[in-house]
Amino acid sequence: MDMLFDPAGSARTIERIQSLTPDSERHWGKLDAPGMLAHCRLAVETALDERVQKQKLVGKLVAWMIKGKLLNSDEPFSRNSPTDPKMLEANPKDLEQEKTALVEAVKAFSARGPSGMPAGAHPFFGKMTPEQWNRLMSKHIDHHLRQFGA
Repeated sequence: MDMLFDPAGSARTIERIQSLTPDSERHWGKLDAPGMLAHCRLAVETALDERVQKQKLVGKLVAWMIKGKLLNSDEPFSRNSPTDPKMLEANPKDLEQEKTALVEAVKAFSARGPSGMPAGAHPFFGKMTPEQWNRLMSKHIDHHLRQFGA
């Protein structure tokens, strides 16, 4: 899997984002392509501490059981996992605008690298190391790009 802190991995992820077209078919889930791209952008903005959210109570109670398994494995995310409603854009823009916005967010994340990651908490997992943010964002974007065959 391509990791976003790696310049080559980030470039390949951006190529996959750019490969989406209005005809890209969803293989699972409910989001259309612009909605998926907006969702991924919101997640990256959270990692960059641009969308500060407190850790949810359910995360405080059970995240410790899931976090290690999810982030210490190269296994992709499972299909149709639940999505936090706060991580959905109410009115996503058109496909090209959302592609551009996600590409810019990925570039910002990649450029910051581990030393530039803020100390913000994930709304479910809580405090995360830079490497955990890297793995989570990389796996999350990969999951949604695979959702649309990219």
